[in-house]
Amino acid sequence: MTNRESESVSESFNVEKLIMPGQEVGVTPLLLLLKQKARERKRSIIAVLFGSDEDPIDVFMRYKKHGFNIEIRRYHSFSEAHLTVDKNELANEDKSQVISGYFYILPIEPGIWTSITFEKEIFVEKGLMKLLQKHSMSISRTGFTSNEIHDVLTKIIEKDGMTAEVIKAVTYPYGGNGDIDFNSRSLQDLFHHCTTDRRYLDKAKIRIIRDGHQPSDIFVSRDGMFRFYKGDIDFFFRIVLRSFATPAKRTKNVLEKRERTYGNYDSKPIKIEFEHEMFKEQGDNDKFVRAISKIVKSGVSVYHRNPYLHISLVDFQDGSTYDIFAISSRSLCIVPSFRSSLDSLQRISSQMFKNFDEGLVKDWEEIERTIDDYFV
Repeated sequence: MTNRESESVSESFNVEKLIMPGQEVGVTPLLLLLKQKARERKRSIIAVLFGSDEDPIDVFMRYKKHGFNIEIRRYHSFSEAHLTVDKNELANEDKSQVISGYFYILPIEPGIWTSITFEKEIFVEKGLMKLLQKHSMSISRTGFTSNEIHDVLTKIIEKDGMTAEVIKAVTYPYGGNGDIDFNSRSLQDLFHHCTTDRRYLDKAKIRIIRDGHQPSDIFVSRDGMFRFYKGDIDFFFRIVLRSFATPAKRTKNVLEKRERTYGNYDSKPIKIEFEHEMFKEQGDNDKFVRAISKIVKSGVSVYHRNPYLHISLVDFQDGSTYDIFAISSRSLCIVPSFRSSLDSLQRISSQMFKNFDEGLVKDWEEIERTIDDYFV
């Protein structure tokens, strides 16, 4: 065994070694154990929110993926998983690494789960995230807009008279390069800056201060990855993660099960509403085409560019296909075809919001024209 392999094994632990045989361990003791191990190793705790209609452990065991070896222990309130990634699944520059470690699956609310770990970031990136991606037909990542992050954090701090200080933030102009801001500022000041400068928030490290409690330093990101650095781990799990599960579930409910079925040609469109008039000026349609063409592993065909916009998009990652229409100066309509996955719609809308503008995903509402009018 190499020194690197020895280090990887010695730094991991499992709950079975820390409790007496037959003893049950709840969520709070698990979180405290994770906090202890992370502190000993001078690491943060990383949590990833995702959606699944069934227990992810059942998905992992039923659809085993080559090169991803996983061992499971189930407890009453959570499941423990040990994951080892075969070197053949890694890029050449990563083959010297040992991608092996523990993570824990906990339900947040029906349909929304979190995977939580104290392992190194490379394990999360090359192991855990790859595992979730390989099960994208059953498991979908979550994503948040700047407004959703702002609303959730504001409700958290206003509920019990807390205060929040932004320690570091990464923001982007739509379709542009990001900036890292190390200036300490209030939460409201950060989002005012994003609004006035037409930028979106990508991620931020925030200190939440509550009377009578140690300040909690946390990290939030628009792609559903969270970090806990110090403070009250129970607050992080029961308040922060559960609060973000609410918009995650709302979006999941809107985007899932949208594909057409054979024998029934009724469409199930999705509407995206923008705060600003994004399809008003000459050239706005071209701007959107350029933005949507940046989505990785996809193909775009433009059927109509003017006077109205009609695009066909194919997601090469799982074969999902969509027709996209600009139906007003402030809204788009996405019409899924016979193949459409929740993970695909999450990924496409997230990339669209980054490259073009952020909008609100909604179920289709009846308007003066029916959706079939756009196919003539």
